[in-house]
Amino acid sequence: MEVVDILEGRIEPQQLRVGFMTITVQAMYENGVLRPLQPLPLKENEEVQITLETGRSRVDASFGLLGWKGGAETVERIALDPIDEI
Repeated sequence: MEVVDILEGRIEPQQLRVGFMTITVQAMYENGVLRPLQPLPLKENEEVQITLETGRSRVDASFGLLGWKGGAETVERIALDPIDEI
């Protein structure tokens, strides 16, 4: 990364973050507000970037996409069952 790239805007601001910290917290979505379930180590009005991950498994999230008529439990058992060597 060259200083010229920064000055001429070829480097995005998020690439210049100093003291970058990643934390994972549980949160509850209530009445249109995402509420952390524990205190956060942030300053008041500090801007953050959020990545959301729901508690649904991939099997539950994709259930019904292939027209499967069985239950989600059956699909999960099949998906997680070790494959025997042929």
